[in-house]
Amino acid sequence: MSPSARAALVCSIAIAWANYLLTARWAAVAGSIHGPKQPFFVIALAAVSILAWVTRAPRVPRWLPVSVCICGCTLLLVAFFCWFPPATWGAVPFLDDWPPRFQSTLEGVALLRTGTFSGWRWDFLGGYPMVSDVTQDLTVWAAAPMMIFGAAAGFHLTHLLLFGAIPALVWWDLSRDPADAEVAWTAAGLAALFSANYSYFLIRSGDTNSLTGAVATLATLVAARAARASRAGGVALILALTLANYSHRGFFLYAIVLLGVDAACARDWRSVLRGAVAVAVALVAGLPVTWDLYRYPSYFIANNVGLHPMPFDALHFARRVYYNVELLVRPGRWFNDFTGLTNISLPILLYTAWRATNRPRFYAIATIAVVGMVRFNHESLGYALLRPIILLPLLLAPPLAWFIVRRAYPALAIALLAFCALYIQVWFGPVPHVRDIREFNPPLVDRLAQLPDDMVLIENAWHRDADVDPVAISVRTPFEAHFEALLPAATGKRLYAGMWDGWQWTPYRDQVLANGAFRGRALRAVPVAEVERELRRWNVTRVLVWSEPARQYFEASRRFQRSWQTAAWTEFHLPEGSSTHAALSPEHRTPSGAIVRVPSAAQGERLVIAVNYHPAWRAFDGDREIALSDAGGQLAFDAPRSGPLEVRLVYPPKRWLLLLALSALVAGVALIRVIRTDLAAGDVAAAGQH
Repeated sequence: MSPSARAALVCSIAIAWANYLLTARWAAVAGSIHGPKQPFFVIALAAVSILAWVTRAPRVPRWLPVSVCICGCTLLLVAFFCWFPPATWGAVPFLDDWPPRFQSTLEGVALLRTGTFSGWRWDFLGGYPMVSDVTQDLTVWAAAPMMIFGAAAGFHLTHLLLFGAIPALVWWDLSRDPADAEVAWTAAGLAALFSANYSYFLIRSGDTNSLTGAVATLATLVAARAARASRAGGVALILALTLANYSHRGFFLYAIVLLGVDAACARDWRSVLRGAVAVAVALVAGLPVTWDLYRYPSYFIANNVGLHPMPFDALHFARRVYYNVELLVRPGRWFNDFTGLTNISLPILLYTAWRATNRPRFYAIATIAVVGMVRFNHESLGYALLRPIILLPLLLAPPLAWFIVRRAYPALAIALLAFCALYIQVWFGPVPHVRDIREFNPPLVDRLAQLPDDMVLIENAWHRDADVDPVAISVRTPFEAHFEALLPAATGKRLYAGMWDGWQWTPYRDQVLANGAFRGRALRAVPVAEVERELRRWNVTRVLVWSEPARQYFEASRRFQRSWQTAAWTEFHLPEGSSTHAALSPEHRTPSGAIVRVPSAAQGERLVIAVNYHPAWRAFDGDREIALSDAGGQLAFDAPRSGPLEVRLVYPPKRWLLLLALSALVAGVALIRVIRTDLAAGDVAAAGQH
């Protein structure tokens, strides 16, 4: 080992010891380095510390890289089947965000069968465009598996394929250099090992939308490298980047940034040109899921961290950046996950970026770029500069594999691999499942189905603070899963509620009662008349709550009467008011429209519909179009004639966007091929001149 390599390793070892000695606070978490595996971890770290000073020529046995790959992939596979035992594949994952993740994907696949990605989600928040949930479904990934194998089984299979794609793509990218074959096998095994740590980041939360984004980003980088050698690679680059745009718009942006890093590392301006073409094509090809966001930007809120839009505070931003940088020099704050391992490995990464060549060097620089990117994470930017950490398991594996294979001798290599394996935490618990939402709470589901109202208020069970007050904290939910997402399909009810922790990017996302807070304010601070006025606006007369503050609030009011109760839920009834101008309830609802019936109307009478206003809506009385207007946030129109009316609401499906997307892909593929041909011809001409 060269002096510079040893210096990098010794620095990382010193950081690892500091991280271990200062992180006892995490001992209670399963898989912690202070838990049952602590003696083995200390032995591995001590072995690395001693062996780092032994002077021997770098060389690893031929059997080790393949063994690392087999062990890493086996661990990931075992972990996956621990999370999702085969017996559960016919049911719906029921933990944190898994129910809405499944439901939104199911609805997306159903929408795709009609030839569109755009539609209206009626069941929550008074209705909102599905495309507002820009990162919340896995439609393009799960469509084929769910159509072929059934909804639940296909959903599980999709995740198995996503996890399997990680080590496969890493191996494919590095193995294109015959000299890096050993690095490729080792990197694939490490990528599988690090991906098992997603059990804490994604599996226990259900946020596997980030998994699709990470895999699409990795596929984009692999294709970008392949595009330098073949036309097929250029085509793959366009397809992969388009897939990233359909998967997760945040990771689409990260992929673009890393394409720039890739081109800079390769010192290839042609890569910049190919990347620019691929980005342009991917943007146009992605319009079926983004058109309404561009067309109606005021009806889309890019930041979903807070319930209400956040103004940018330059001073607070600077303080947060300072704090984020400070975390890099405080190992005691690091968790033993892939982010902590990345921080420990920074000296090795810097050395690899300096001394390695080809892809290991690129991945080292890309990992450092992500570490730098995360330093600018701030609430005003949402999660835009926090989500890149999900890329670390994919990016970190190749440079560590290169260092182990090219700079370590057998004993040291084995010790380093053992250190990594013991450092990374993996949760092996099963994700709870339900075959039917009635398994969650049969009395609640049955009661909802029996209620006469079209829309019912049900108290959301958020897993984060629902009170926007910077000091007050809303009550905690006793429920582990967002069950709300599965209720409308089972009961036929629209809900005055949301299907996430406020994650929707729509302006209507605050139309919820959650954790004892109404539209972001603790109920105790909200006048009863204000709640009543809002509910009457939506024709809501039934309120079902679970939190004690909500129970006390409605019990104490003189307007609401308790009408049903179980151990966990209480229903209150709001008697009908004297108003004759109740909002109209839409019937025969589909993602592209509904019917509104008016028994008797006077010509010119203002009629309000119980659905949120959006400028994309159109209305027809027969073949005659009716002008729609905004009535306090709800759709409204003036009766075109007297008598009974049957008005047809249309939320245009815009199927022509799929044709535009397909045309963009075909044109992009042709352009990439032309560009490559012209560049190749230019190279031949230049060679002839010399």
